[in-house]
Amino acid sequence: LAGSTVLSTPLYVAIFLMRFSFGLVLFTLPIYLPAREFSNLTLGIVVAAYPVAETICGPLFGILSDRYGRTRWIYIGLTISTIALFAFTLSRNAPYLFIMHAIQGVAAAMIVVSSLAMVTDVSTVTNRGREMGFYDFANLGGYVLGISLAGILARSVSMRAPFYAGSILAAIGAVFAYT
Repeated sequence: LAGSTVLSTPLYVAIFLMRFSFGLVLFTLPIYLPAREFSNLTLGIVVAAYPVAETICGPLFGILSDRYGRTRWIYIGLTISTIALFAFTLSRNAPYLFIMHAIQGVAAAMIVVSSLAMVTDVSTVTNRGREMGFYDFANLGGYVLGISLAGILARSVSMRAPFYAGSILAAIGAVFAYT
């Protein structure tokens, strides 16, 4: 079974749920910050905190996942993301949201780098492309569904509902990563 997609299914579920939760935030943040109080520049800085933190921290967590194992960082990242997503609901203060979004980006770096390495670990030369395709499907599919659901939740439930949903999804992803 080495190199089997079945062995990496919990990994793909964890990635899907992590990106799903980020899609929820990506859609919601621009409308969550009160427009009258914050400039577009402020909003851009808050939204950019996640990808900047993920980019900067990626190499560090690549080294750490090589040294201490991959699953640990996926689980820790999803756990941190669960807490950060819930924490978004506690304030609409721009500096606070910047910090929470950056923390979520650090958590994403833990997850993405470790999971990509794990996909390489469980695949073989003959099926690596297929496995990367499944990984990309889980990754981008999570974004698409997260953005879609965020619009529905923000409009029909509340502005905080996407953050609660994201926190729950990240927690479920952490359970999948732990197994």
